[in-house]
Amino acid sequence: MATIDPLSASMYSLVSCPEPLPPCPLGSRPSGDGCEPQPRASAHWSLSAHCTDKQYVVRTVTRLKGWLRAMEQVVGICLLPFAGALADNLGRKPMFIASLCCHVVFVAFLLAASLTGASNWTIAQVLLAVGFVACGASNAIYHPTASAMVADLSRASERRRGDGYAAFGVVSNLSLVVGFGAMFPVLRMRLEDYSPMWCGFLGLGVVAVLMNAWILRETCPRTPKEATGDSVQPRACSCRGAVAELTAGCKIVWRDPLLRVFFPIAAIAPMSIMSVVVLQSAYQVVALGYGNARASITGVAMPLQGVLYSMLMSPLIRRLGVNWLLVLVLIVAATGGVVAGTGAASPRREIREVCFWVGMSMVSIGKSLVDPCARTIISMRVEAHHQGNVFAFLQLVSSLFHVSLGLLWPEVFFEPRSHSWRRGAIFFATATVLAVSAICVVAMTKSTPKPVDNGSSADSSDEESESGEHHVPESSDDEKSSSAANVS
Repeated sequence: MATIDPLSASMYSLVSCPEPLPPCPLGSRPSGDGCEPQPRASAHWSLSAHCTDKQYVVRTVTRLKGWLRAMEQVVGICLLPFAGALADNLGRKPMFIASLCCHVVFVAFLLAASLTGASNWTIAQVLLAVGFVACGASNAIYHPTASAMVADLSRASERRRGDGYAAFGVVSNLSLVVGFGAMFPVLRMRLEDYSPMWCGFLGLGVVAVLMNAWILRETCPRTPKEATGDSVQPRACSCRGAVAELTAGCKIVWRDPLLRVFFPIAAIAPMSIMSVVVLQSAYQVVALGYGNARASITGVAMPLQGVLYSMLMSPLIRRLGVNWLLVLVLIVAATGGVVAGTGAASPRREIREVCFWVGMSMVSIGKSLVDPCARTIISMRVEAHHQGNVFAFLQLVSSLFHVSLGLLWPEVFFEPRSHSWRRGAIFFATATVLAVSAICVVAMTKSTPKPVDNGSSADSSDEESESGEHHVPESSDDEKSSSAANVS
């Protein structure tokens, strides 16, 4: 996530187009009988030194990123059957390190595309495509592995599970704040070549791999077979074994009446939020007239809000329950989408700007809490040694939705040249998905019994062991009378 705005800026700089003719498009100005590019210091700069049509640059990159993201999801679909099973059999740490290595490869190909330059746009697109293949592999491994690690460390308690995902959200959002904050001065420079930036990211990635390989510890519970010292052969080393493991996760979901209904919601709701988050930078550049640096401010503001929301997640779960907290978050985020979409149709830039910031502040609540709440609900109904398979199946379902529906946002809903309600279609589409999801969660919560929280007894036993007090249950009157009869 921290590379979204730098990635967009880098891809903008690679776009080239023929010199435009009057009337001059946005990004250029009249000069004699033709058009000349706006200077880089201007707010109307086209974002590329090789094209003077700003709307063409934004539209080209937005569509290209949509197809690259779809390719990323297809790769994830192919690898997910192996990722979840290997996380359960080989352990969480090896898979987590493999995910980081794939991300380093992703950054390396972004560097290669940036070095290629706009003169070889076709080769640059091929390099970007290979990089997104590596990114898809990284995400396919990371998400089920990280979710399983949180489940390993939180036992079977809903409260502890919620605390774990909340802490995970706080750390993730803090990393985004640091990433976007560090990139803000770079984006303000409006560079024509971003290869030095990717060199820095590549070095940081290598350092992250080495540090996690040294510090990270294994969290996967040891099975009885492992405890006896027998060797455990991972069953996911073949395609048949991987499909069998993923099928087992699918059966677990299908046998649970709540998960059977909830899985599509847990996949499509975060997808709709991320679709509008990814496009918000392009929307700010075209509809609000922001530059790359100013558009990246949301990359700092939303994670900062996410830190606060993630810290509030645990007390809210204790007060409302995770199901009703999810309903509340979906309603607030849907309302934010309506506010941002309504403001986008206004001809006044000030109204569009205010509605965008208010609406996206509400959407950021959904971005921070929808996925953790959904994963908490799912993990509470799955045993520890099936967590990797089930979360891999969740990632598979999410990838299918990204491939089939995710392209609607950049290809159909996003239209930078529009000046009516059509300009806010990306926000209205997200609001519709979230509102329907909230209704489904309400119906599901009322019709499906809540599982027993095994963590209550675990928590109480921990408290007793710490205090050194053990409570002996009192005998009933019948037991007392029978024992007295035996004595007599």
